[in-house]
Amino acid sequence: AVVSTQSTGYEAQVKTNNGQEFIYIGLTANNFKTRYNQHRHTFSNPDKRSSTRLSEKVWELRDKGVGFEMTWRIRRKGRPFRTGDRKCDLCTTEKLEILLESVNTKLLN
Repeated sequence: AVVSTQSTGYEAQVKTNNGQEFIYIGLTANNFKTRYNQHRHTFSNPDKRSSTRLSEKVWELRDKGVGFEMTWRIRRKGRPFRTGDRKCDLCTTEKLEILLESVNTKLLN
């Protein structure tokens, strides 16, 4: 079940039938369920295939006829930017998560 969580860093993990794995890290200041549905929309509409690195990978796998499963998880909660803040905690959290995973060759970001 997709949860309705606000201000989160999330991960999508793609596992192919031929043993490949890919990870995508994203964030949303809004409701995660809304962002999840936006991702799903990019997977089913060819004109949105280049919207994110994740949608590019999904379409690439489909074009090659490679089956896959995708799982999602919340990595961290953060606080979105507020007027008067010097930085966006949520944005910094996403950058840190990507940096920590950057040694992982499976990372799509």
